[in-house]
Amino acid sequence: NPLQVIAALANSTALVVFIKGKCDLCRQCSDILKSVIGDRYQECKEVVLSNLGLGSAGEAALVALSGLNALPIVFLNGKCIGDDNNIRQLYRNGELKNILRKVFQIYNSALRQFLLMSGFFGAH
Repeated sequence: NPLQVIAALANSTALVVFIKGKCDLCRQCSDILKSVIGDRYQECKEVVLSNLGLGSAGEAALVALSGLNALPIVFLNGKCIGDDNNIRQLYRNGELKNILRKVFQIYNSALRQFLLMSGFFGAH
């Protein structure tokens, strides 16, 4: 089911960016996100929609999930925050940095709690 595939990907990490393979707007959007979170962008996922092999059904699923029909489309913790225009606006008014900082603090806190509970850090 393409909708399940797209939804699972959108929820797979704190920040997911659906892109086209060779797309200037997609690259520029990724560059903005990278400029805000720096090395943390490595923890994010860029999904090239055409590489999923879902064809038009994948595109339709992404439209259904996001309400948008142009790539790039950005998800934070599984929630669509918009396309390149939205990201640019959030960046210009300074909100993007605050949003991403909060998301990564929550994500890191949840990950640390999971690792502690699983005994990853060992007994000290």
